Amino acid sequence: MDASLSPWGIFGMLTSGNLSVMSAAIFTGGFVLLLVFFIGSVFIERFFCRYFCPLGALFTLVSGKRFYRIQRDEPACTHCGLCERTCGMSVSLLKTETICSGQCIDCMQCVTVCPKKCLSANPSPAVTGTAAAIAMCGLIQVGNLTVPDQTTALGVYHLDQYATDSYTDGAYTTGNYVDGVYTGVGAGFRGDVEVQVTVENGYITDITVLSHTDDMSFFQKAESSVISQILSTQSTNVQSVSGATFSSKGIMHAVANALGVETQEEIQNNTQSNNQQTQPNFGQSGNSEKTGESDQPSTNSSQNNSSTLELASISDGTYTGEGQGFRGTTSVSVTVENGKITDITVVS
Repeated sequence: MDASLSPWGIFGMLTSGNLSVMSAAIFTGGFVLLLVFFIGSVFIERFFCRYFCPLGALFTLVSGKRFYRIQRDEPACTHCGLCERTCGMSVSLLKTETICSGQCIDCMQCVTVCPKKCLSANPSPAVTGTAAAIAMCGLIQVGNLTVPDQTTALGVYHLDQYATDSYTDGAYTTGNYVDGVYTGVGAGFRGDVEVQVTVENGYITDITVLSHTDDMSFFQKAESSVISQILSTQSTNVQSVSGATFSSKGIMHAVANALGVETQEEIQNNTQSNNQQTQPNFGQSGNSEKTGESDQPSTNSSQNNSSTLELASISDGTYTGEGQGFRGTTSVSVTVENGKITDITVVS
């Protein structure tokens, strides 16, 4: 599912603490769904579980064959209805002596509140809960034992696992990168992603994730896909994982940062910014306008994303420029005095 349509992904964005991410989450379909679930839960207990949970629908199909069921002692029952009013899933408990509804989640609230103690279950909830926990732990351990490569599970990826046309049976042709071991950082969903990249014979041979602060479930999904693509294509310009876009881009940017190259996204942003920026033109309106002491327009007043910009060569004045933001164009006003930037104002 697209991250913007997933209410759980939107919930993660809203709790990320990143104001720009939080504001972007509000104008999405996933936010609307999340709002519906919150409002519905105020008025109806277990609103999502009862009407929207796809896993709950699946469990309903098989729960009729459960190992134990709640039994109702009909002669002792006074039909007070307290059990039904307490049931969070609104199961009809007074119409049968054996409760086998697929909606029943075995919360045992009906058993607890029954004044005549005419509802019972065997085995007891405590035994059942313990058995379920043990079974789940056992399944997790079985899953861990069946992982084919433990190094991959730890965030270490090797080129041998993703052989390309230029790398077969350990034999390399010369690649495009400079040999060495590098570290790089990229912005993930909740913070920086740091990686270590090894280059041999010009090829990226190992990528190790050193640290990250993203949610583990989302990051692991992005990690396995994005890194395998980078190793197999020998490029950082790969596809993001739907539902883990921020983590995907964080990994790409971290690897690109380590190698000293630009991702395709950065190249496109720079190209768009270069196309949008124009030279300042005194006294005329436009995307970029200068007012000040001199009517001599300075050349290349905005050297986009360049760390070698010489401010001393720019005439004093006020300039406006535009850049591509997350959902549209960002316009700023920049004031230059005595070769220094003295003021930056976000116009829109």
